[in-house]
Order: sequence, then C-alpha cells, then structure tokens
Amino acid sequence: MFNIDPFMKTGLIAFFIPTVLGCLAYLVASLLARFISSKPRHIYIGRLVCMAVFLVLITIYCNPDWVFSGSGDRRLLFDVKREGREYGTLTVNVWVIIALFNRPKSKHVNAA
Repeated sequence: MFNIDPFMKTGLIAFFIPTVLGCLAYLVASLLARFISSKPRHIYIGRLVCMAVFLVLITIYCNPDWVFSGSGDRRLLFDVKREGREYGTLTVNVWVIIALFNRPKSKHVNAA
C-alpha cells in the first residue's frame, strides 16, 4: 500500500519506540501511584517518582553507547536509527512534564 523508503521506515520505528514507551510509562506510573495510596498528594508524588525511574530506564534502553563499524548504506542506516532514538527519547521528557503539571486539585469546603 505505502512504499516507504527503508531509511525513513527505520527512523520512524526508532523514533516511535521510545515515544510509545514514554506513554506507557506514564500510564503505568499513574496506576502504580494509585496502588501506593488513595490520597491525591501521595498519588502525585508516587507518579513523579515512578516517572523518574522510568525516564532513567528508557534512556538507558534507547541510547546504547556502542559504535557501528560498518560502511556505506549500513552506516547511514545506523545513523538514521540512532538519530530517531535520540529524538524519540526526548519525547519521554514531555511525559515527565505532563506528570509534573498534573497536580492534585485542592478542594475548598464551604460550610455556609
């Protein structure tokens, strides 16, 4: 159906893997935080702690520190994959920022 260039396909796949992992990390962190406590403040802090742990794990997983020794098209394909992973890993920071700004709402009780 679609005839996508192998370099573009490799780059897109490499980009979307950490992006999807970041989204899943946010969902899992939200669920884990709800199991920790039912208080909104504890849920917020638990989610931030879980997201910090997931951020480190995803960064380590998606940015291996090894060098490719090939040449030609294989070297270019490796560089495209590496760049896709780097930019995809940056999207995980967006999920951490979303978790940071998703603060619990304070409820004011009016006893009138």
